[in-house]
Amino acid sequence: MNRVINKFLELSRRTDFKRFQNNLSLKLYEQFGLSYKNNDNEVVMVTKMTNELNNKNFGNFIHIRAYKIHRAKSYVEFSYRDKPTTRELGDLIVISIVSDKKKRLLQKTSIIQNKKEKDMTWDIDQEQLFLLKNFPTISSSKGIFKTIRRDLDFINMSNSLGSYGLFHSPGDMIYASAVVIASLYKKNKINYDDFENIESYLSNSNTNPFGHNLFHIEDIIYFFEKYYRRFAFPWLFGSHNNFFLGHCHFTRDISDFIKNLTYFNIGEYSYVNGTIIDEHLDNFSNTVLRTIGFQEFIDIDAGNEREINNDIDIQIIVTHMDVGTEKE
Repeated sequence: MNRVINKFLELSRRTDFKRFQNNLSLKLYEQFGLSYKNNDNEVVMVTKMTNELNNKNFGNFIHIRAYKIHRAKSYVEFSYRDKPTTRELGDLIVISIVSDKKKRLLQKTSIIQNKKEKDMTWDIDQEQLFLLKNFPTISSSKGIFKTIRRDLDFINMSNSLGSYGLFHSPGDMIYASAVVIASLYKKNKINYDDFENIESYLSNSNTNPFGHNLFHIEDIIYFFEKYYRRFAFPWLFGSHNNFFLGHCHFTRDISDFIKNLTYFNIGEYSYVNGTIIDEHLDNFSNTVLRTIGFQEFIDIDAGNEREINNDIDIQIIVTHMDVGTEKE
C-alpha cells in the first residue's frame, strides 16, 4: 500500500498529469456540445462518452478502457418497500482497479444511471432511486444477475455505489450519488437550482474516504509522518476534499468528474490489499470484468459465477493503475 499512496501523491504534483486530466475533460466537453447540437438522447451520449474515454493512457501505468455489453436493458428484481418490482440497474458501470502488475490491490465499483435534462429538470424514477440509494436484496431469478446464481446484498457502506450522471446544456454533466439525489428531489424531479447549496450538505455528511479496514492505525500514522509531511498536504483523512482513493458524492461539472475518476474517488470499495470488503459486490464486479475479458490485465478469481449473458445493454469504464510498472 505504501507504493499506492506514494504514486498518488506523486501524481497530484505532476503538471503533465494535470494536463492529461484537462485534455480528457476538453474532449468530453466537445463531445457533449456536439451531442446537444445533434439532440442526442442519453443512451447515445453515454456511448459517445465511453468511446471518447476508451484507450486513454497516462504513461504506461494508468489506462482507461471502455466496453459495451449490448442487447436489452439491465433489469433487476427487488422489493420496493413491500412490493416486488423490476427496474433498470443503470446504464454505466465504472470500475477502478489498482494492481501490482496482475495482482489486485484495490477495487471499486460505481453503478450509474444517466439522465438528460429538459428545461434544466431531470425526471427521477422513484423506484430506481430507491434501488440505487438503499440496494435492497436483488433477486437472482431474473435479469442480469441470473448468472450469479444467488440473491445479492451490496453493503454500500460509503453510500457511493449508486449514482446519477445528469447531462445538461450546453454540454456538461453533474455527477451525484443516489443519496444526494434523494435528499434534493421533489415530486419525481430534480432541478438544476436544487444543487445550489450542495456543498453545505456534503460538508455535514459522512465522507470517510478510505472505507472499511483499508488501513490499520499504524499505517495512518506512518503515512502522516512519511508522506503527508514530505508533500506538505494541508488536508486530513476523512476530508470531503481528499485528492485520491476517496468516496466522491458530487461533482458539479465534467472537469471535476474526470479529476475524481482519475484519482480513483468514484465508487464503493469491494477489495483492499488482499481483503474482500464486500463479497457480493466483489463477485459482481469480477463477473463483469470476466465478461469483458479483463483477465488479460489482472488476475481475477474464477469464482462460481458464469459470465454475464450478452442480453443486456450497459456501458463499462475500467480505470486501471498498475504500480508494478516502473517505466512511464
